[in-house]
Amino acid sequence: MKIRKIYGLKVFTSDKQDIGEIDGVHADVKNWRITKLDISLNRETEELLGLWKPRLTSLTICLPVSYVKDFGKTILLTQTLMELKSLKECK
Repeated sequence: MKIRKIYGLKVFTSDKQDIGEIDGVHADVKNWRITKLDISLNRETEELLGLWKPRLTSLTICLPVSYVKDFGKTILLTQTLMELKSLKECK
């Protein structure tokens, strides 16, 4: 699969919560591996996690690829929504 084809894919937690979509990737160019995915959170997820961002932008978190259980037309994670609360914002 080409990298650009994963942009915009919806991301779901293991408890079936739609949290947002893929907005970018981080790669280890030395080993040619994707290490993290940037997930642009939707408003509902921001509210459920108690996060806040100005209305014209969305909050983007960095998700380790080890959290990905399956991918195809969507991305399914191994973590629940509340288990993602500790992830950092991508800058």
